[in-house]
Amino acid sequence: MNKHYVCVLAFKDRTLHIDVVSRTSVIKVNLDTINSAEDNYKLVFFEEYQDKSSADERRQEIESWLKLRVQKVVDIFNPQWEDWSNRIFN
Repeated sequence: MNKHYVCVLAFKDRTLHIDVVSRTSVIKVNLDTINSAEDNYKLVFFEEYQDKSSADERRQEIESWLKLRVQKVVDIFNPQWEDWSNRIFN
């Protein structure tokens, strides 16, 4: 069974992008593509799900929140807004 991840990517000014991916390599490719532009996003939060429908529902829920609420979740779990890429790429 493939794991699915709801990912919150953040730009240095805390602009957010929320996505669902099914493989960690896809996250890495997305980050590399985004970071190859002038932007410098990092993975600041993620949740793991066993099925795609649950991950998609959660992504939609998070996307419906105000930006401030998403930032607060990141602040709680990742107060330094560190890049969590290494937590799922290893």
